[in-house]
Amino acid sequence: DNLKYLHIYTFDHIPGLYDNTVNLVGKKIIIVGGINYKTGFQSDNIYCIEIKKNKLLVKESKQKFIAKISSHTSNIFENKLYFFGGINEKGVSNQDVYIMDMDD
Repeated sequence: DNLKYLHIYTFDHIPGLYDNTVNLVGKKIIIVGGINYKTGFQSDNIYCIEIKKNKLLVKESKQKFIAKISSHTSNIFENKLYFFGGINEKGVSNQDVYIMDMDD
């Protein structure tokens, strides 16, 4: 079996991140939180990579995530993204659950 890969160039619309989450929602790839590798600061940014008419649209949401978190987990269920755990911006273990409605 040969695996095929697609390399998506974000053209600096998305900074280098680690400890973030990525979810596929329909034809959108949603990237939330994490740590910016250049600054070392946690992010509350939400990024969306969308495929429309064979073009990739990469954009940063004008809306910020409710918290700056990294090393968290996320899953989608019934068009809602659920986030749990990780580390908050104070370096403390996060025990909260955040729910993002993808219908909005």
